[in-house]
Amino acid sequence: MNLLNKIFFSKYYKFTFFSEKKNYQPYVIDLIEKVSQNYEVLYLSLDKNDRIDKKNVTNLYIGNFLVKLLVFKFIKTKFFLLTMTDLDNSFLKKSKKVDYYIFFFHAAASTHKQLTKGAFNNYDIVLANGIFQIQELRELERINHSKKKEIYPTGYMYFDYLSKIPKKNHEDYILFAPSWGYSKENCLDKYGYKIISKLLDLKNKVIFRPHPEHYKRSKITLEIIKNNFERNSNFIFDQNFNNVESIQKSKLVITDYSAIALEAFYPFLKPVLYINSANKIHNNIFEDMKLVAIEDEVRELFGTQIYPDDINHINDYIDKSVSTMFTNKEKVIDFYNRKFANINKVVEKAYQLIMKYDK
Repeated sequence: MNLLNKIFFSKYYKFTFFSEKKNYQPYVIDLIEKVSQNYEVLYLSLDKNDRIDKKNVTNLYIGNFLVKLLVFKFIKTKFFLLTMTDLDNSFLKKSKKVDYYIFFFHAAASTHKQLTKGAFNNYDIVLANGIFQIQELRELERINHSKKKEIYPTGYMYFDYLSKIPKKNHEDYILFAPSWGYSKENCLDKYGYKIISKLLDLKNKVIFRPHPEHYKRSKITLEIIKNNFERNSNFIFDQNFNNVESIQKSKLVITDYSAIALEAFYPFLKPVLYINSANKIHNNIFEDMKLVAIEDEVRELFGTQIYPDDINHINDYIDKSVSTMFTNKEKVIDFYNRKFANINKVVEKAYQLIMKYDK
């Protein structure tokens, strides 16, 4: 009850941020720091370890199921900023006492392939990574017959966060970071063990980084991998909440459809080898939209692709991927600067945009 009193009765917060896990902090920390210079901020999280110890930031853990429901249903705030899709489509309902629900992204990928078709229907404002997302979201509105949102190309905040991190020379590791998916034919469950085993057999040093969803959906596979490889001195099972260290250590990233590839290419300029396993499509109208997802565009332009049947020859593909990236670095930088808005100025643009609604 003390928690609910704090939220509903003791103080009004103009800005509220919601986080599902601590690993999402880097995507929004700079904006929170900017906002908290002038306003008190309420930071809600489902993760007990997810706290922001900054002046003017109040941290509240709302992991209890009932508390979470009540907070979402009755919270009063002007700006509620989230990176959670499908708001109001499930058990987490909107509050009538929120003026603006604002969505920002924790991935650089497109909006219309790996997310459900109604993922953004119930937001008032979307801070888009670039013009390409605005085109996708407008098309989704047309197909869904959903309300027209305010959408602005403010940029991808995580790129600005990454740009401030000192670059390090790699340590000759290969980072294997498969995506998660609803399909039982997903890359990790079907090919993960074989890929890691082959990489180690070929004298590679491997970092294996599961997606957080794998810990819920692929427990048996993770246990098998851990039990078989954790004693190998050339194998690291990365459970860090942040992916930066693993990308920095690696000379190359291997994935199937994970958005980590987009962050490996920029700003780290790491080559990416893609496993052509079952495609990851979570939107049942994706094929009808006729818009190429940016993750697929990057895959075709800058990636090297391998089919599962060729895994025995994976070292040849690794060499090809490294060589291709060496000649593509300037093209990668140019592509990202054209596609993603306001690189190195995203937080300032986002803050200015939000404050236009403070009337």
